Amino acid sequence: MATGIPTTTRAGDTLNFSVISADYPPSAGWALGVSLKNVGNAYTASGTASGDGYSINIGPAVTAPWVPGRYMLSWWVSRGAGLTLERHTLGVQAIVVLPDATTASPSDGRSFARRALDAIEAVIEQRAGRADLEYRINDRQVKHIPPLELMQLRTKLRAEVKAEDNAATLSAGGSLPSRKVFVRFGR
Repeated sequence: MATGIPTTTRAGDTLNFSVISADYPPSAGWALGVSLKNVGNAYTASGTASGDGYSINIGPAVTAPWVPGRYMLSWWVSRGAGLTLERHTLGVQAIVVLPDATTASPSDGRSFARRALDAIEAVIEQRAGRADLEYRINDRQVKHIPPLELMQLRTKLRAEVKAEDNAATLSAGGSLPSRKVFVRFGR
């Protein structure tokens, strides 16, 4: 069982968590390995024995060069070498590596949904006083997305942004507003 594994981490930050496995204790000669892999990058580290389990502590010097992106984090135990090597995967989990906040170049930290929602709302605001859906100048014709389609897209993006905001609130230890439903039974 692994505890304290985050779903996101930052390049340049310390990543630490612990793993306990009754079947593969360090006292029986098992060693823990950890890897982060995606299509273009792979990083590995080793755990250290900590009582009946293992402690993983990957420091800033190791995580600083990590390339931001989505990765699969896996951890396993092994013992022996060559033909006597035994290896057992204990877990696999998705993890996102974010840019190092202290050294990253300026960037737009908004998600795709947030950027798209902001753009759609700007278009709606810009066209609020216009009635034309298309127009022609010489040999060029311009057609706009109808307002109803813009509104439908805005509704979908608002729901996606709200879900992102809720997830961020929960991951920061906050709570969501209660959704009480009042029901009245009668004849």
